[in-house]
Amino acid sequence: MPKTSVGIRINSSRATVVRLKGGFRSTVVDVVETLTASPSEDLLSGWAPPACDTVVTSLGADAIFLRVVEVPFTDKRRALQTAPLEAEDTLPITLENLLTASQYLYKTPKGAKVLVAATRDERVSSLKDRLTLKGAAPAIIESDPTALMTLHAAIHPEGGNHLIIEVDEELSQGVLLTKEEGYKEQLVLPGVKEDLSEFVGELSRALTLWSASGFRPDNIFLSGPGSLSLDINVISDGVDCPVSLLPLPPMVEVGSDKFRASWPSWSIPLGLALRETGIKNGSQINLLTGDMAPAGSTLPKKRNLITAGVYVALLAILWGATVWMETSDKESELKNLNGRVRSAFTQALPEVTNIVDEVNQLSTRVKALEERAAALGSILDRDLSPLSLLKELSARIPQDIEVELRDFQAEPGRLRIEGSTDSFDSIDKVKAQLEGYDRFTSVAVTDAKAGVTADAVIFKMTILYEGGAK
Repeated sequence: MPKTSVGIRINSSRATVVRLKGGFRSTVVDVVETLTASPSEDLLSGWAPPACDTVVTSLGADAIFLRVVEVPFTDKRRALQTAPLEAEDTLPITLENLLTASQYLYKTPKGAKVLVAATRDERVSSLKDRLTLKGAAPAIIESDPTALMTLHAAIHPEGGNHLIIEVDEELSQGVLLTKEEGYKEQLVLPGVKEDLSEFVGELSRALTLWSASGFRPDNIFLSGPGSLSLDINVISDGVDCPVSLLPLPPMVEVGSDKFRASWPSWSIPLGLALRETGIKNGSQINLLTGDMAPAGSTLPKKRNLITAGVYVALLAILWGATVWMETSDKESELKNLNGRVRSAFTQALPEVTNIVDEVNQLSTRVKALEERAAALGSILDRDLSPLSLLKELSARIPQDIEVELRDFQAEPGRLRIEGSTDSFDSIDKVKAQLEGYDRFTSVAVTDAKAGVTADAVIFKMTILYEGGAK
């Protein structure tokens, strides 16, 4: 059976749905649906989602922060773990109030570049719950700009210096991509409902700023519901850059002339649906996965301690219920209470399908959450987080010394790191710099040896610090 995926893009006045059916030889768009409603009406009222294997949706550029940061790790897992902390200084809201997802971009001489997406908890929970209630529970929630990045990768697999803009009446948005780096920057522009000159003026200013920094796109591609009604020549003349409508990806077939005539008005939903085709250099952002993703419909995993507290409270109720049941001789009330216990358990842990002993199973989950919170350090209390201290560590490595951190292990009150540099003297310099940080009570080189090449020395350090979780 062909695999089908549905991309759903929802804004304040319109919802657009695209279904993509993939096979061994072709990928076909067989559903394109646009839903509209007045501001007081529900866009999804009466809508029945098309049958599919996977639902992918997104948040607009006005609801999400995208940042590219450099971290001192080439290891993918380590880079993804530390990237949100590196990005926090550039965000208007602290990480405690955000959900994040990261994507490894490429290696650099000092580590790696990582794309970080961040948004408020409630935006993800609200969107997920809204679609789930309609029978279209999303497997992926990402951003509109990164959906355009996937679309660009499908059209230009070799890359390119391009700006893709989704034009809409109320708000336009885009993504800047380069051949060398891939994703470079997101862009938010005015809508085109009333005055095109404001749109062109803001776009021209953005191009001028990029030119001043030494970069300018070779082409601008327009897409979205407002693109078909624009005079492309006017825009091209106003910004002094080639402008054209975004072409369809060559791998995609359209099953209806009507759908083809409306392209590229449904560009972002197509980019979302293309996530399941495994396009190289496409988006990997998913706000529903990772340590800072929502668990269930509303509670974020990043709040492990809060979640554990809720489970502990529920556990106390269940223990009390168990004692009451053991001493009660009222069979009907016992049966009723048993049902309430089971209901409370399934609401707290909906993913558990094999329920044998509610009390013991919940006790195990509480213990696991507490151990995980202790191992990771408290993200809610940034002052005690091993990851925040690791950020200090990377900031204090001398910039004139080439150091590659290959691995680290975070324990309560202790960091263990492994890396390589160009000489034994450089190791001593790094150690001296780290010893100057007052939170590090001890910095010890536990191993140092020559690498495979003459200019490589591999080292291990153990750092003790104050304020670690006990």
